Amino acid sequence: MINEVKFSEYVDTNKLVEEINLDDFIRLYINHRPAFGLDPYQIYDSFRVLNKQTNRDFLPRHVFLDELQTHGEHMTDYELADCISNLLHLNSDVEDLTKEEISSLIDRNFPQELSVDKFMSDILGVPANDFDQILNTWERIKQANTPRVLKKTNSFIE
Repeated sequence: MINEVKFSEYVDTNKLVEEINLDDFIRLYINHRPAFGLDPYQIYDSFRVLNKQTNRDFLPRHVFLDELQTHGEHMTDYELADCISNLLHLNSDVEDLTKEEISSLIDRNFPQELSVDKFMSDILGVPANDFDQILNTWERIKQANTPRVLKKTNSFIE
């Protein structure tokens, strides 16, 4: 990560970066966060619930984006575009874009229809052939961290 920051502007400026701002720090965290920070079961379940609302195996882009903006923490158009830009590694500074340019950015780069598999592979970058392994590993991690009930006997705990 240090080299990623240090040489991030070298090609353009021939100078090494020695400091970063909050936006760059958040971008680094998002790109290098632990692989198991999100529960894949929650992602699958969320898509299952949303798919029931649309009676389809996929979500139209407008439904997915509307859900992101209207439920949970409020996101402005600029915040949503910034998140999409970061997830898709577009390196676009959305603060300088008009609403029409943001709409065009999303139209050009975000899938028209989104299934859970497409979301995991195309947006989050998890290869489709790794889904089962990730779900199995996540289940083992959850089981390993679940407290066990111990029985007390006369001389020791079993």
